[in-house]
Amino acid sequence: MQIVQNIWSANFFLKSFILILVIVASTCIAYEKKYIPFGTDITIECKSPTPGKPSFSGSFVRRKNTYEFSYLDTVYIQILDFSQNNRGTYRCVSGNKIISVISLELTEKSTSEEIVKFRSVGEDLIMHCKRLTKATHVQWDWISFDSRRRVAIKVENDIIISDNSFDGRLEISSNLTLKLSLVSFRDAGQFKCHFSEQTMGKTFRLITVQVKASPSAEVFHGNIVSLTCSVSHLLSVNDIMLVWAKTTATGSIPVQTRILNNTVKENSVIIEDASKENINWTCLVFHESELVAFLPFQLLYRELATNIYKTSIHASTAKGMFFL
Repeated sequence: MQIVQNIWSANFFLKSFILILVIVASTCIAYEKKYIPFGTDITIECKSPTPGKPSFSGSFVRRKNTYEFSYLDTVYIQILDFSQNNRGTYRCVSGNKIISVISLELTEKSTSEEIVKFRSVGEDLIMHCKRLTKATHVQWDWISFDSRRRVAIKVENDIIISDNSFDGRLEISSNLTLKLSLVSFRDAGQFKCHFSEQTMGKTFRLITVQVKASPSAEVFHGNIVSLTCSVSHLLSVNDIMLVWAKTTATGSIPVQTRILNNTVKENSVIIEDASKENINWTCLVFHESELVAFLPFQLLYRELATNIYKTSIHASTAKGMFFL
């Protein structure tokens, strides 16, 4: 009898221990800490615990350089030009439940390393050429992605004294930050800064992205229209994927996906029957499986000559968000 009781007690404690492990595992929150180099772009993900369904509810404190997009079962938060203001803890939530926590901290990056930037036509590009000691003479060199065009941008005492080929769209600040306003598709290439004593600064590679509609972004009911999303160039073979997604009130779903190569640098989707229900589209750009850009595009829909339906250009339709 004593042996039976001991066996029963052992089984009871074993089952209780397993139950405790299950409870702990179910309440465990994934935590990650990342050190982000100053001035780089970063994308963080909030993935739904239920694949295939619209994701999370919650709230998100916005920054002016922070953007949000919901795609399939994931909410993406993109931070451009990471700085001190973006430091903090980001929580991925589902209802009142925290799924994961990401802590972002600022760090300096070796000036010899390249920083890759994706920018859509019309956006601004900010490049930080930071150093510990103040420099009076700085030069930025730009080389087009095909190496056919070269421009020297000379800076003295925080003033640009030469601005060739950029039509006055360049600005310089006291901390050696170069800003290129209203990026054009032809701006793609390499920017590199160096100082009067030939000390090298940072190197930036700019890949430009654009979306066009053919024959026009203005359509009547039943029209056929083609949307094309294209990139200026690739860094290596098969490292960029373009996805056309249809944006709805509950999120977005993929319609046309293409992995790019040296001969194909665009992805097109054909809308065969234009209507009010299919005027919101987004081109998503993935680089090495990470979302690096998304371009909302809206069609101007005319049902009658006097009625025009226009949607918001903001792509955020996510139920689930990050918050600080």
